[in-house]
Amino acid sequence: MDGKTLNLTCTVFGNPDPEVVWFKNDKTLELNEHYLVSLEQGKYASLTIKGVTSEDSGKYSIYVKNKYGGETVDVTVSVYRHGEKIPEVKQGQLAKPRLIPPSSST
Repeated sequence: MDGKTLNLTCTVFGNPDPEVVWFKNDKTLELNEHYLVSLEQGKYASLTIKGVTSEDSGKYSIYVKNKYGGETVDVTVSVYRHGEKIPEVKQGQLAKPRLIPPSSST
């Protein structure tokens, strides 16, 4: 809802520890006071959006990779104003990660 704080959290793991990158609409997310990221205990990757507005609606992706490969998961965020009619949400399915093979360089 417009003006609220949104937190997207994903459990990540790998050996060696993976690198985490967040995207919005397939572009690397520029971090600032509005978009904050954290990695807690090396396994909980979070994106926090403070004071969301309709401009924050879109596709968010988390890309997790290490030298053995990586995965990407997408989620769609829709921001509505208080009192605005929210469309009925249909029962969806769980997001399926897209496997990304390791690069040829070692």
